[in-house]
Amino acid sequence: GSSTQDDIVLELGPLKNPGKTGVVRLIEWFTDERDPLGKGNMLALVFEFCPGPHIGELIATECGRHNGHMPDSTAALLMKQIFTAVNFCHSRRITHKRITARSFRLANPEDYTTLKLVDFGVTPVARRRQELLKGRNRAKT
Repeated sequence: GSSTQDDIVLELGPLKNPGKTGVVRLIEWFTDERDPLGKGNMLALVFEFCPGPHIGELIATECGRHNGHMPDSTAALLMKQIFTAVNFCHSRRITHKRITARSFRLANPEDYTTLKLVDFGVTPVARRRQELLKGRNRAKT
């Protein structure tokens, strides 16, 4: 694979087995020579399917059911899962392109304990990795 692809696989490798961390599981990755953008081999990532609503939709639903307020117990349940997922990524030096309400979806639409961090954008991974390494080298001098 190319250096960029190797960097992406290295960074996202821990997502192959995230356990009960609230992070979507990376099932497989492969390269495809038929890149629709014509820029060489395309790296395709296959993630666990999370068909449930994103957290913004959950908040709207809960507020609609409870006179404009989400119950504290529901908010606490969701926030714990968000913090656990972000902590998992940070502790393994996995970066997320951008975290928004749409970045968290339920793996099971009927179960609020299945919130997952999804939508890992990988285009800038190699550049970020090089910048992090440059910063680390500057800190040593």
